Amino acid sequence: MNKPKKPKIALPLTDIEEEFRVQLKLLRKSCEEYDQGDEDEYRRIAVALRILIHDRGQSKSVAGQLGLKSVVFKAFSPPIDPNNLITEMPMIMMGMSSARPQPHYRPVLNMCPTSGLRLLDFDQWWSELVFKSPGGITMDRAGMVMHVADQAGGAHVDPELDEVFHKIAKENEAGWMMSSNGQEHPLEGIERAYLRQIGHEVLETLESEWLKILGNRGCDCGSGRKRRYCCDKIASSAVTA
Repeated sequence: MNKPKKPKIALPLTDIEEEFRVQLKLLRKSCEEYDQGDEDEYRRIAVALRILIHDRGQSKSVAGQLGLKSVVFKAFSPPIDPNNLITEMPMIMMGMSSARPQPHYRPVLNMCPTSGLRLLDFDQWWSELVFKSPGGITMDRAGMVMHVADQAGGAHVDPELDEVFHKIAKENEAGWMMSSNGQEHPLEGIERAYLRQIGHEVLETLESEWLKILGNRGCDCGSGRKRRYCCDKIASSAVTA
């Protein structure tokens, strides 16, 4: 016997906007803590991204409810070359930092040496391949985010992992190695760097669009002018003075 559906109440726009602000803040905080050395934050990044931009069934993304998935999304890496016979991972690189002096995977952020900024509509950006191995294993942004969020400790720990994601995250499908004490070891944490880079692209896209929306609203001071021409402009002038 089917259970009767429980009645639901539509959230006012102000509540949805507040949830968007909070999730954007949480995403920024997790990205900053990741950069400070706490790479376990990649799981929280995945969950924040799922809430912000992923639509599935009756679950609607916060950005989508505000119409913010209709904007162009920023990509800071070149597209995958289908004719390339070597591993392609344009969103990440190998590097070292003060927090981690050993070689490890790092997001390119805005520093991709082979590509400038690309602007894509959301569906193209979300489904674009961002990993390809010589063995034919591929993954898009959506796969990276959702496998972490739904299976690998983001919002759920699944006793089984998707085979393709497992090959990338756990079996060194990329094939990159590091040397330590005269021995070679597979580089680990590739999914972490990918989540950090995707988080970066979403922040770069949505934060600027959100500021535009807020700037076009009436200023809270009651002047009748738009915020960007009133108190926001005064605050910006004070910072740059």
